[in-house]
Amino acid sequence: MLSQMGTPIGAYTSCSRGYKLSRQKIAELIERRDGVKADPDKIYLTNGATEAANLAISFLIRDENDGLLLPSPNYPLYSAKLRLAGGSVVEYPLTEGEHWTIDVERVEQRILAAQKAGKCIRGMVVVNPGNPTGHVLTRPNIQKIIELCHKHSVLLVADEGFKENVYSRKRPFVSFRNVLNGMPSQIRDSLEMFTLDTVSNGMCGESGLRGGYIETHNIDPAVEAQMYKLRTMSICSNTVG
Repeated sequence: MLSQMGTPIGAYTSCSRGYKLSRQKIAELIERRDGVKADPDKIYLTNGATEAANLAISFLIRDENDGLLLPSPNYPLYSAKLRLAGGSVVEYPLTEGEHWTIDVERVEQRILAAQKAGKCIRGMVVVNPGNPTGHVLTRPNIQKIIELCHKHSVLLVADEGFKENVYSRKRPFVSFRNVLNGMPSQIRDSLEMFTLDTVSNGMCGESGLRGGYIETHNIDPAVEAQMYKLRTMSICSNTVG
């Protein structure tokens, strides 16, 4: 591994996206899992999923008129970071009586109400499996969420860091990228999406060894270039993680 990394672990990585070897290994992993081709150059290594979430929010929010849809209840990272970035929190409820599923019609009501109030909904955060609720979304529910985001031109932020913590086979984890690949081409090839993942939350992960990534989907090349520029401000993620 050291011979293929190009720089020793005590030095900055040669690319601000992180070690190419690591990104290739991640791409191979998610290709096997989802049956969908992954591009290592669309993957940015981060210090855990927390930094990936910070990167996504920093990239999306311009001022207080920009809002993100956040689940309620939610892990406080997103609401705190969103407020720190100067954006607006637009919460959507999870339906407790139905295994904390996402009622897409109620989410759409929140989008329309926010737009009426002068807000621009820039993205929708979905944490699956959920924290703190522990829910696992079904494929039909994920399909409806994707359709909604496509309909309203909302970038989808799929936080999937808890996928290794599913203990029941009755409702297995299905990734958003896997579901998106099975959608009609007009949706599959145009829905903008960030996928967040981490090794810090899994059964065997060590949370102090901050290791995670953000993968981009259908992002315009000119916009992708700006994202890379934003990533270079951190120089690179830690090498050991």
